[in-house]
Amino acid sequence: MLPLAPVIRCADCHQQHKPRRTGRRWLGESKGFCNSTSSACSESGTNSQFIQSSFCLCYSPCTSCGVKENWTSAVCFLLVFRLSLRAHHSHRPTAHGVRSTKAIPQEAYAGYWTDEPGWHTELEIRNNLRAAPIEVTPVLRLSDGTEISLSPQNIEANSAVMVDVSAELEARSPASAGRSGTFGSVVFRYTASNSTSVFAAAMVERTGAPIKYHFDAFPYTSEFTSTSVESIWWLPKPSSTNVLVVANMTDKPIAAKVSITNSKGKPVALSDGLAPRQTKRFIVRELVQSGKLDGTEGGVSVTFDKPVGINDVQVSHFVYDETNGSTTALTNPTNCARNSLPTNKCGSTYPLPDTGHQRQDHPS
Repeated sequence: MLPLAPVIRCADCHQQHKPRRTGRRWLGESKGFCNSTSSACSESGTNSQFIQSSFCLCYSPCTSCGVKENWTSAVCFLLVFRLSLRAHHSHRPTAHGVRSTKAIPQEAYAGYWTDEPGWHTELEIRNNLRAAPIEVTPVLRLSDGTEISLSPQNIEANSAVMVDVSAELEARSPASAGRSGTFGSVVFRYTASNSTSVFAAAMVERTGAPIKYHFDAFPYTSEFTSTSVESIWWLPKPSSTNVLVVANMTDKPIAAKVSITNSKGKPVALSDGLAPRQTKRFIVRELVQSGKLDGTEGGVSVTFDKPVGINDVQVSHFVYDETNGSTTALTNPTNCARNSLPTNKCGSTYPLPDTGHQRQDHPS
């Protein structure tokens, strides 16, 4: 049962009265009207307007002088508030977007880091929670899949920290610090009810040069799968370096075929599979020369024998030129499908986040 409307005082005749009502409702189902007359208010002899989409002003003729008097109705507020909540919930994503009320282990993956001579990596970790701290443990994976856990980071609400990978490696794994071949992927582990509680990225830069890339971390998702990743390679100048990185984020082997072609379609096969947690890196110029490909551009393809999670394999691809400091990050469109709707091809350039799901192939 709706509460009665408040008694108001007319601004013209100063008489107290209640707005007239002839129907069952002061306001009916909102149809998103703005600065226009509501059919429900019209039926009951009142008009209404949305004010900043949070409450409405209704007015009704004064019973004494006939002048329309504005009044803010608690009924209007309650109804619009209820309708706004209904609209909010009706637009909330389902399946992968449902928020869990229980805190569970979460993982997010960044596709590349390196601590080789001439390169430096920092990890950026941000707590997106507005009122609670969170603990995040970054874990470096070497190219062979070996994991090196770094210091846990206690991050205050709505704050961020930077982690120096070189300093952490010196303390945690001195044999790996500053060596050639020291590269791989990163896992960020934390406990939260929603995977988007944390944003993380690996910031990789060339020491002493204006060359820097960020590799954003994406959480595990069971909603979308991928059958291939496509890109292009590009060597605009003889001094350009094109780097292709393919990382397996899971604890299982993945049958992935990596190949490049020139602009005429001549192929060169690079790899037939990825071991658990393995990261493979390719210098495209070397592949072009060994495969005797002509031209300065071509295609890159990573295909899977069977569908894998869209974030299970991360492909990172970038070009830089140390002679002029130019950098280019090449996007990697993914041929993906939504599990609940197999015919719905998402065709996203970037991996899509997931909420409230935990990896099944990693022990909690």
